Order: sequence, then structure tokens, then C-alpha cells
Amino acid sequence: MDQAAGFSPAASAGNGAFSSPWQTESMNSTAYNGFTGAQGASGSDAGFMPNLGNGKAPWFNSKRFLGAMACAVVIAVILAFIVVAAADHSDSVAALQATSDDIDAQIESNGDVTVNELVTIQMRERDSGPYHQLYRTIKLDSAFATDVSDVSVTRILADSSTTYTRQNFVSPSLTSASWDSRYAGHWYLYDETNNTDYIPVSDAVPVTAPNGFPQRKQLEFGWNIPETESGTMTFRLTYTLRNLATEYSDVSETFWELIAADESMPIKKLTATVRLPQGANTSNTWAWLHTEAKSSNHRDSDGTLHFEIDNLQTSDYVDVVALTDDSMMSGVARTSTDARKDYRISTETAKEKEWHSQQVAQANRNVVFVLFFALTGLALVVWSIVGAFKSYRNSQPWLATGYWRDPPAMSPGAAAYMNNVIDSTKDPQQCALSGTLLSLASKHCLLLVPGPARWYEGIDVAHTDPAQYHSYIEGVASANGKPGWQRKSVTTTVCLLVNPVHGDDISAYNLCDSEAQLLRVFALVADKLGTPVFDMNQMCELWGSWSDGVEEMESFRAKCATEFSELNATNSQGAWHTAPMIVSIFYLLMLHIAWQISELITLWPLVCCAFLLVVVSGCFSFVYGKSRGITPNGQRWAEQVQGFKQYLLDFSNFKDRGVSDLVLWDRYLVYAASFGISKEVLQQLYLAEPNLQDPSWVDSHLSSSLMYWDAATRARNTSLIADPSVTSVMSTGGLDGFTDSLNTSLNDVQSSFTTALGALQSHQSGGHYSGSGGSFSGGGFGGGGGGGGGGGFGGR
Repeated sequence: MDQAAGFSPAASAGNGAFSSPWQTESMNSTAYNGFTGAQGASGSDAGFMPNLGNGKAPWFNSKRFLGAMACAVVIAVILAFIVVAAADHSDSVAALQATSDDIDAQIESNGDVTVNELVTIQMRERDSGPYHQLYRTIKLDSAFATDVSDVSVTRILADSSTTYTRQNFVSPSLTSASWDSRYAGHWYLYDETNNTDYIPVSDAVPVTAPNGFPQRKQLEFGWNIPETESGTMTFRLTYTLRNLATEYSDVSETFWELIAADESMPIKKLTATVRLPQGANTSNTWAWLHTEAKSSNHRDSDGTLHFEIDNLQTSDYVDVVALTDDSMMSGVARTSTDARKDYRISTETAKEKEWHSQQVAQANRNVVFVLFFALTGLALVVWSIVGAFKSYRNSQPWLATGYWRDPPAMSPGAAAYMNNVIDSTKDPQQCALSGTLLSLASKHCLLLVPGPARWYEGIDVAHTDPAQYHSYIEGVASANGKPGWQRKSVTTTVCLLVNPVHGDDISAYNLCDSEAQLLRVFALVADKLGTPVFDMNQMCELWGSWSDGVEEMESFRAKCATEFSELNATNSQGAWHTAPMIVSIFYLLMLHIAWQISELITLWPLVCCAFLLVVVSGCFSFVYGKSRGITPNGQRWAEQVQGFKQYLLDFSNFKDRGVSDLVLWDRYLVYAASFGISKEVLQQLYLAEPNLQDPSWVDSHLSSSLMYWDAATRARNTSLIADPSVTSVMSTGGLDGFTDSLNTSLNDVQSSFTTALGALQSHQSGGHYSGSGGSFSGGGFGGGGGGGGGGGFGGR
């Protein structure tokens, strides 16, 4: 900011006198380095309590803390809901799943395996329509099971059961609407390899030697159910797998694949009991369970095998390998003269050791994973929380108690930005616009009057005392008091008194750059509309088609930001505010990737907890902390802003304030607007000066003040106006509560300008939507799919 503009950030603070255009009147107050202390019980200014906090700023703000905690709690609840919903969805995403599968099998002495299976299947509603068939696939192989026989299906109800009978396979898609009466309640065996119904014994594959060329068939053992949209049904299936075992010279081997990988619906819980031939015990039998799912197993003294498996997914498999001494077997169809016991034991032992080694290595990785991400997450949580309080403290002035009577030695725009660093509850751009506009009015560059411009037709607003036409405007407001009018009239009229675009000399007004630029904007609007008297609604209508005006307004924003930056008052709090957020995002990405790569499904609760804690602490830090802090040099600027703001908010406590301070009130209102506290300050001024209730006093003392319209209307509403309709119209029309009307008008201007600026920038860049670019945004799209099925359980 140059000295010609009248702004001197480097003004001395030693004597409380700042050479700036914002202190043109005598402050008429006792000062201590520009600082006045908190008042005593009498309210006098006799005592000084200058307190700079010993270089320490407050780290705790209860209102901010509660807001941050509320945000963190909301985020936590939302995330917890998403996690729970995702967990439920992952469990129930399949339209078909077996909630339980209880198998009781007997390995016979001739190598057959008889199976008694109790399965409960849950069917969820699906887009493709109701269910008609459920099935279990069975693989026949000349080297393993060669046939299936003794088949039965029974539906188990709560207090009864229904036995199904055999029927040839019928595709539900080819049948009529009489499915339930003609086909439900029957089972079938279908040869999928040859596309024909399967007949046990006659259609069996031949038994071959263990090393012979195998022949294979895929069977579908299915049963027709009544047409069902959704529901749960329980069935008992019995069948015999013929010739599953192979007899070697020393032992007989039964290798049974209960569930094939990628060939079954999910099974929530599988429980199995496999009984061995008579004479078996733990010393003459050997057995192994193959599955990568979570399982537990044990055996009885007679060799009977028991195992349980939870949450079998479609990719899981279950195999049982059992060796029995040949002395227990007789009549086995498939035989070999080779020895098998040592080979199988050594092979299974090697597999078990390898799996155990993999599990140990996985466990070690899990420990490293948990320790690393737990400690890192804890460090991030501590960093985020400490950073929140530290960055907030760094954004606060060292001033602990006390007041600063004089307006801060900076432009209204810079004051709005400085206040935003301390208290970011207001929009700094909106406050900068409000404060700068009022500053132009207080320096008599323009006039601000309530209501739309049409109210002032025929009035020389620029050269007429407003006290002379106040009653006339009341009449206009009353005449326009009809439904729908009130909201439309909430605007403010501007009367331009000096036009720099036309070459008017503005040097005498002692304007800073941002004030001069905003005055230029209003001058350009006046030229565009062809009149120096216009309202904010008319100004808003220009933004959509007036790109030059939008750019001029953006230049005003830039000058406010420049004036603030020239104070050298703030620095980045990246290490305490931004960095924890960035590192937390990177941490969450790494956590997700590590979890996916390591397939640590069993650790998902810990992963979710770490994710939740880091996100919640990050949200708390983001809301409570501040991205900008106050530099040591900026502390004196912050002290001025905070001290003066507190002075305005407590103005009515000062007993020696009076008419002599009226000349300062306009400047007070300028900075009150910059701080976003106009309503509160006006209330303090009314409390401090009882004469504001007297209309004649207001007309004689405040006719040239920013307060006039608000004060005059308040006084007349309480003493002169008896008609309630007039009072109502004036309240909503911008007379009573002129500040509200002005703020509403400026909000409309700001909103319209922002919208226009976005459209202008889009047009200038020549941009159009080109997709998310991989950023995961913009909505979903099709093109994926695929898959297949078969094996295990299924349905259609």
C-alpha cells in the first residue's frame, strides 16, 4: 500500500498515534500504547489493565471445541453406520446362501461314502424373478466317485416334513404358470456333461486304476421348490457316492472334495462328521482337512472326524483325505498294488508344514502391520489433536483482557481478513465488502438510503437532508405495503457523490486502494445504468452479462487481500493444521492398500477402528484448528482488531461515552461491519445513548450519519407511527433495521458476483466437463460384469 493512498502499516505503535485514513478524527481517549485496559466496576477509564498474555495466546475456545466435537461425532456416527452397513452388505450380498450345512457321512468298508446332509438355504428377492429350483452339483470321476445312488430329498418344516419324488429335469424358463402343481415337490439328477437325465448304475463312469485315463461327468442333483420370491427352506439330502475310496497295498485312501472352489454359493457355517469303517481307531487311521477358510477339527477315539468351518465364500474349498488300514476294507472296486501310506503322510506333512510356515509368516506380518499402523495412527491422532489446539492458539492475539479504543490502523478490507484469522465464523470477503462500502459512505463518497431506487424518484438525494424527506419515504413504504412487496423491497439504494470514472479528483477523500477500487466499481455501475442513483437489485442484475464489471469486482477482492498481506501479520500453520490432514489421507490410503494386498480380512475390526480414529481426529483438527497463524509482527495488528472489537461489543459499559463521541460512531460502524458484528454494535450504541429514542434529537444530530435511517426509524416507530401496518412495512422494507437491509443487499450482490465470476472463468478457460479423470467423481457408469458358477450349492 503506498503512502499516497493514506495507509501506513508501519505506523509507530509507541505513542498510540497511527497515520492512516481511518483515524482522521480526534479519538478523544486516554491511551497506553494505543491500548486501553478493561474497565473497573465504575465503568470509568481511570484504571489501565494492559495485558499481552506474556506472549501466550489462549489455546482453548469452548464454542469452537463443542463445534469441532459435534462435527467429529457426526462423522464418527456416519462412518460407523457405513462400516456396519458394509459389513452387513458383505454378508448378504449373495441372493442365495446356505445359512447352515450339517453333513453326517459314513465311509463304508467297500469304499462308498453315504451322505446325510441337512442344509438350510436363504433366498433373497432378485431382479430375475422367483426361485424354482435348488441344486447340489456332484462330480463323477473314474479315479474317485464313479456313481451316485440312493438319492432322496425331504423338505423339513417346523412340525412336519415332505418327501420329494423323482422327476425328469425341467427348465423353469420353459414351463407354464402351473409350476407348483406339476413340478414342485420333485427331485432330479441331470447329467450336465451329456445334457440328459442321469440314471444311476447304467450311466456311471467306469472304475479305472489310480493312474489310468479318467472319465468325468458333472451331475446336477436338484429339487423343484414352489415358486418363491424370497424365504428360507431346509432340506435333508441323502445320497451315496460310489467307489470313492481306492485300496492300496497298505491302506485305503478316501479323497473327498465336499466343496469345490468357485463352484458354490456362500455357506455361513458348515459342520461335518465323517465316520470311518468298523474297527477304526486313532492308531490305524489318518486324516487331513484341506480348506483355507477359518476352521476347527478334532477326532474321536474310534477315528470319527469332526470339523466346523465358518463363512465359506464362493472361492473357498473343503477337502477331506482319510487313510484307513486295509484290514477294515473289503470289496473295494478300485485297487492298486502300490504302497500309499508313507507317500500320503509325507505329502500331507509337507503341505501342512508349508501352510503352517505361511501362517506363521502371515501372523508375523499381521503383528508388524498392526504395530506399524497402530503406532502411526496413534501418532497421527496425537499430532492432529495437538496441532488443532496449537494452530488455534497461534491464530489468537496475545491480548488476554482489555480494550483498544481506536479503530485499527488498517483498511476495512484488511480488518475483515485479520478478524477472520482470529474468528473464522464470518465470510471475510462479505465483511470486507460491507466494511469498505460503509467506509465510502462515512467519507461522503456516496450515500446509502433504504429501499429501492424508485422510492426516491423526484428527490435530489445528493443535496437534500434526509431528515427532510424521511416522512415522505415512510409514506411510500406504507403505500407499497401489500402482500409480496416486503421481501422485494429489502434492498439499499446508492447515491454516488463522486465519480472517479468521469475524472473527479478523489485524492481529498484519503482512500486506500480497496476503497478506491470499490468506488470505481460503483461508478462503473452508475455509468452502465445511466444514473448515479440505483439500488443493489439493479446492480445484481448486471453481473450475469457484464464481464468487465465482474473483473473490476474481483480486482477489489484482490486489493483487500493485498492490503492484508502487506501487514505481514500471518503465516501458514501447515505443520500443525494442513500437514496432519495430508499425512492422514496418505495413511488411510496406505492402510487400505496394505489391507487389500495382505488380505488381512480377520483384522478388519482393527482396520476400521484405526480408520475411524484417524478420520475423526482429522475432522476435529480441521474444524478446531486454523490454517493461518499470527506472526510476532502481526500480534500488534491482532491486538488492535481484537481489542477494538471487544471495545465495541462492551461499548455501553463505558459511562463517559456521550454526544462528543458521535463523530466516531460512523467509523465504529465501518469496522463493526468488517468484523461482522453490526447488529451487536448498534445495540450497544442505543444502550449508551438514550437520546436515540428522540426523533428530533436524531434529526438534528445524526442526519449525516450512517446511523440516521436506522435510528430515525426506531425513534419514530416508538413515538410517532400508530398504524401497525406502516410499522410492519417499515420493519420489513428496510427502514427499521437498515443494517439488516444493507446486509441482505450485499449478500445478494456477493452471491450474484460469485455466480457470474464462476461462469466467466469457465468461459475464459474454454472448459467443458470431460469426465472425472479417474478422480472417482461425477457418478457411475456401466461396462463391467462377467462370472460363472457350478459346483456346491446353487439355485435358479
